[in-house]
Amino acid sequence: MSDEELRQAITLIRGGNLDQARQILVQIIRAEPNNDKAWGWLIETLEDEDDRLKTIEQWLKVNPGSPVARKAMEVITARRIAQAETTSPPPPPLPPEHPPKPLPQMPQRLPQTAPLKPKTPAKKKKSPRWWRITVRISAILGAGLILGIVSFWLWQTYLAPFFVITTPSPPPPTPTASVTPDVGATATALILGGVPQTPEAVLPTLSIRTPTPAATPTIQVASEFAPITIENATELQPIQQLAVGGYAVFSPSWNFLAVANSNEIEIWDAKGEKTIFILGNHTDTVTSIAFSPDERLLVSGSKDKTVRLWDLTKMMEIRQYDPSRPDLVEKASRQHPDAGYAVAFSPDGLRIAAAMPGFLAVWDINTAAELFVREGAVGEKLAFSPDGSILADAGEGIVQLWDASNGDKLHLVPSVQDESGAPSLAFSPDGITLAFETKDEQGMQNISLIETKTWRPLNTCRGFETPVAGVAFSIDGSILAAGTQGSIRLWDALTCTELVTLEAGDINGLIFAADGRRLVNDLLIYAIPATSASQPVPEGAQPELVQGGLPKAYNPWNPSQGALFLTPAGGWLYFFTSKEDSWTLWKSGGTTVSTQPIADLPIKGLYASAAIDNTLYLVAFQENGWAIWKSDGTDQGTQKVKTFDMNKRFYTLLPVDQALYFTVLDNVNGGELWRSDGSERGTVLIRALGGGTEDLTELVLVNNTLYFPAFNLNKLSVQLWKSDGTRTGTMMVKELPSITTKLFRYKTFLTNFNNNLFFVAPDPTQGWGLWTSDGSAENTRPIKTVLPFSVNAALTNLTAMEEALYFTALAEDNSWELWKSDGGPDGTILLIRQKPGRQVIPPGQLTSLKNTLYFVADDGAYGAELWRSNGTAETTMLVKDIARGGRSSMPSRLTVINNTLLFTVENGNSGEPELWQVSPDGTLRVFKGLVNDLARYQERLFFSADDPANPFDAGLWRYAP
Repeated sequence: MSDEELRQAITLIRGGNLDQARQILVQIIRAEPNNDKAWGWLIETLEDEDDRLKTIEQWLKVNPGSPVARKAMEVITARRIAQAETTSPPPPPLPPEHPPKPLPQMPQRLPQTAPLKPKTPAKKKKSPRWWRITVRISAILGAGLILGIVSFWLWQTYLAPFFVITTPSPPPPTPTASVTPDVGATATALILGGVPQTPEAVLPTLSIRTPTPAATPTIQVASEFAPITIENATELQPIQQLAVGGYAVFSPSWNFLAVANSNEIEIWDAKGEKTIFILGNHTDTVTSIAFSPDERLLVSGSKDKTVRLWDLTKMMEIRQYDPSRPDLVEKASRQHPDAGYAVAFSPDGLRIAAAMPGFLAVWDINTAAELFVREGAVGEKLAFSPDGSILADAGEGIVQLWDASNGDKLHLVPSVQDESGAPSLAFSPDGITLAFETKDEQGMQNISLIETKTWRPLNTCRGFETPVAGVAFSIDGSILAAGTQGSIRLWDALTCTELVTLEAGDINGLIFAADGRRLVNDLLIYAIPATSASQPVPEGAQPELVQGGLPKAYNPWNPSQGALFLTPAGGWLYFFTSKEDSWTLWKSGGTTVSTQPIADLPIKGLYASAAIDNTLYLVAFQENGWAIWKSDGTDQGTQKVKTFDMNKRFYTLLPVDQALYFTVLDNVNGGELWRSDGSERGTVLIRALGGGTEDLTELVLVNNTLYFPAFNLNKLSVQLWKSDGTRTGTMMVKELPSITTKLFRYKTFLTNFNNNLFFVAPDPTQGWGLWTSDGSAENTRPIKTVLPFSVNAALTNLTAMEEALYFTALAEDNSWELWKSDGGPDGTILLIRQKPGRQVIPPGQLTSLKNTLYFVADDGAYGAELWRSNGTAETTMLVKDIARGGRSSMPSRLTVINNTLLFTVENGNSGEPELWQVSPDGTLRVFKGLVNDLARYQERLFFSADDPANPFDAGLWRYAP
């Protein structure tokens, strides 16, 4: 069983899902009976003290030499003795409700020198008048509060859905929000605000630099469509007609639609099937709308000559923007009475631009301050460049380019279209190219491309007899699309070679979805249906059986199946087979003829394997302990290097140059760091860390220095250590902040990113965060705190890709987050957050393919499935719901070969373990059958699976994606 499964169980325990964690830990213990860490966490899943005691007794039977088990027995025994000794007698009975009257005299409490006086009956003391008034007022207020709560509940439950909620705001209001109950999970982020507040309740300024829970990006599910590429663009077909009317704009995540319907803005779900609410303060036709990048805000322009900002979490208008030059507004209104504002959000969400014929203005979203206002704009269409540095302004047959930071005019493209129209335009995703509509001497409407740095012409894509109504680049910038009434054309954006012409109806705009799989002509969606998962793999790509008839032994302590521990070394692929108590080492050159057994080994099981040049190393479990073995691929060259007794327990190993480094737990010396050159004499102890140190489960090499963490049982803290391979050079770097609640241990996920050490760790005074270290105590420090501290929360799965670090956060409320970091505090950002309250599995098995991050996650709706992200919230989405509904396919063993991602699933729709792949052809099933170990060798995937010719045996297979 892998460390990944143990981490999964620990995560479930911290999330409170003890039953599921217990099942995983039992499976680990069956495979690794001496896994003290699994035993220890298994005890954490048991709430009954007797069950804990019985489990520890079983632990000691299986592993009598375990110091951890003995320590656990001492702790629980001492606790039971203490409970028995401190058991107190039953408490005295409570006094009666009406106590007896006091005795007439109590001499023991009176001064001995005071003479006794006859007692007279005491009159009942009357409460002060102010007290009686206070009690009465409190009773009235309490009754009023209860009545108010009941009334509010009745309103929300039975009456509110049938009313339109109006928000007062000058000019005279129109219906503002029509709230529909139970709109589904996709609308939750927009409805968190509940009933709208009045504008007076809103703060005068709005900060969006610090995300709030309501502003957290929602999770998008990718439809089952193939990515649109130059090669398959001819296969595009209409797949959906949106049931909305008017001018429509998708939100960045494509979870919502904003529809301008006369003077109202309707917010729809992504399928265009249900209105979530209505914004209605404009008094004339809405001409332009734009979402903020985080989908929390919406800006709108209208023919009523106003620009309004809406908070979608509260379903209300929060601000109106007015240029500091009212004379320009008056002039535009007089010369263009039917004109309305064009609006746009900057890509960072910190600025709003608005324009009408004659001027444009830009405001700061946080302070509402006007950054600049400039005359001379044509003001019918606005667009920011992807980096926010350029503002394009189109209208009256021309396109103008402005500096978005100060309003300086950068470039003018004259006479691109008839003066009566506003040319369509679009920036390429990298911002290098601007595409815009032009008209040639023959009267044809074309799309011209210029380079935005030098403004030099690049190419012209020729095309239409009527004006263009929309231009768009594909997500990777390889395809340029343009539409006119009746048709849409797609070109190769570099050569302007036409790819396909699509039939279309009315066109008001054109855009590619953020997932790169859909093209939308305003209300009509085009896509390429992906290859069905039920179809076979294309001809010539089926897996081939290399070696059949391998033993398929199984017992509760060693669930071995076929070829195990597949390890490439020196041009060969090594693997092991097991039958009862015998283990056999094999090697293969990738063909049936070259696959042969090498040697039978007197071992009981395997811990790990690794390769150094032409030598295979393995750590094996024996009758009296464990040992390191090596093999050169021959029977004579397969030898035992060194044997370790039961007092030492193996942790992990790491090949570095020509040496093998590994960590050990000694019952006396605690954690130890060892090195081996492949000989018994050269297998030596580098340094013992001292009694009480354990859990040396990580080793990483950064700039020729080994780093590893150790848990100090005496101080209940995690320590960071480093080593240069010598005793004197092996030292503790720093003791990380201590967490004394229980025996709390955490995995640091030490990671080498760009030759720098990064890891995750908590600080009780700050929270869970990303840390870095250069090997010195003073520079071992947190970079950024991303999660409030709690022993039930954690940061996990720190993984280095080529361009960034990724890691996951599991919050105390059972929600998970996916984060991305460039190694600095400002570049450490949240990509996506799953809604709280569900006990689900956080993202894991992070793997990179062509700058796309793939990972396994459970969002509480689809079970544990495969997800992907291109580093933004909008591109973070489910790849495929393999085990449909709420069931989990549990993808694992993610492996990249030839631009293809391969992985195994535990429970597809067939109910059997299978091998799947993600490639340009879609998400496909490769092999149906019990798939076990797999490895990359000779640019092919080799894996162990059932032998179809003999269901009682297994086979070694190869597959070339």
